[in-house]
Order: sequence, then C-alpha cells, then structure tokens
Amino acid sequence: MKIYFSDLSIFSGQDVLDLKDQFLYLIDTLFLTNSTPFLGNTMGVNIPTWSISSEFISYIIYGVIVFMFVGRNRNLLLLGVVISALLYSYCHSSIFYWPGRIGFVRGLISFNLGYFVWYLSNKNIKIPNIMEIFIPVLLLILFYFLNFYHVHHSEIRQLLGIFVVPFFFSFSILSFIKTDGFFSALLNLKMFQFLGEISYSIYLNHFLIILVFPKLIFSFFGLTQSSLNEVFVFILTTVVVIVYSSFTYKYIEIRFTKYLKSKFL
Repeated sequence: MKIYFSDLSIFSGQDVLDLKDQFLYLIDTLFLTNSTPFLGNTMGVNIPTWSISSEFISYIIYGVIVFMFVGRNRNLLLLGVVISALLYSYCHSSIFYWPGRIGFVRGLISFNLGYFVWYLSNKNIKIPNIMEIFIPVLLLILFYFLNFYHVHHSEIRQLLGIFVVPFFFSFSILSFIKTDGFFSALLNLKMFQFLGEISYSIYLNHFLIILVFPKLIFSFFGLTQSSLNEVFVFILTTVVVIVYSSFTYKYIEIRFTKYLKSKFL
C-alpha cells in the first residue's frame, strides 16, 4: 500500500482558496459550526476541528438531557439519540467522508456511547482478561477491511465506519476498564499515559504537520518515492507531531486552561 506522502492534494483542485473562502473557513472554525451546514459545508481551517464542533454540540445536547431527566428516562433518551443518529447517518452515509456537511450527527453516536461505557463500567460486569488479546487482533482486521473497501466498495466502508467502528471502540474501552491483563498494564506505562495526556494536542496538530512536513522532507532531500523512504518519513513525521504537540500541550493547552479556570471558576 503506497502512502504517497509527497503528493498531498487534499482540496480536490482547490489548493488555493480565495480571500472570501479563507474568511468563511476561519469564521466556521471559530464559531464551532464546521460540523454543521450553518455557514456552508466547510470543515474549517484545520480539518480535524470538525469533530471539536461536533463535541461542542454533543455537550449541549447531552447537558440538556442530563439536566432535565434522571434514571431510566435519561438512559432511554440518550439511547434514542444514539439510535436516531445511527439511522440518520445510514440514510446520509456521505457524512462519513465529508462530515463538514452535518457531521455533528455522526459525533452524537460516539459521544453518547461514551456515557454508556461509563454507565456499564460502574456495574458489576465481568470481562475475562483474555479479551485484551482479541482487541488488537480485531483492530487490525477492522483496519484491513476499512482500507480494502475504501478501494473496492466504498459504501461498505461507510457502513463499517458508521455502525462497527463506534461500537468496537466503545467495547474496547469498556474491556480495558474491566480487565487487568497485559495490555492494561502496558497502557498504564508512563509513556502511554503521557501520549494520552497530549492526545488532544496531537489530534489538533497532526493534520497540518502531515500536510506540510513530509512534502518538505521529500523536496529538501530529493528523496525518491519508495516504500523505504515513505516508512522513514512516516516515522520522522510521527516524532515531529509528538514533540511539537508536547510543547503546545504544555505552553498553550495547560496554560490556557489554567487561565480560563482562574477567570471563570
């Protein structure tokens, strides 16, 4: 499978946006509306921020439900949100590829499944430690089919993304909470705990770095397009993303969080 780091044309011919489009993308990002059609179908200045918009909307909907309902009614209503979002996503499966249209609906699925993961984690549910062995194996199988159907049958890939991926990761998280096997111990190592702490910064930073850095490396060093060079650039890019994100986590995310707490809390 070729990565093609040196040819990252993601805007389908719109490599250069005019000033009006740039302003629209910026406003869409700042107002956290880039997972809605409110200001058009943009995904914002930094494409991964569409999911931040989706989370923002999910927090509002979840907050209203939690504030107004308790007990069984709350659970049924949140389950209804998940089912409704699944059905809508199935009928409009294109949001799997371009969530800037109405991607917040897709976000409602995973966000509210997270509530049920928390809910079940507080119940006396037993999951055998051996389940930890199956999770990475199933993850590799899932990645294989997502890649395979991306080439051959994109509609099946959409269905996998909508129905299988959210439930798989929800069950995986619940399993790691309820088990204490090898992989649970591995994830508790300081290295992985640190990656977890800076994961938000990694998520926000990774796209822009991947968009620019590999192309610069291929051009600057005059590297040929080969599997070995692609693996080398992939590893180097990953290191850069982690190092850069550790700085933005420490000097932007943490400091800004403390500042907001001091002002509003």
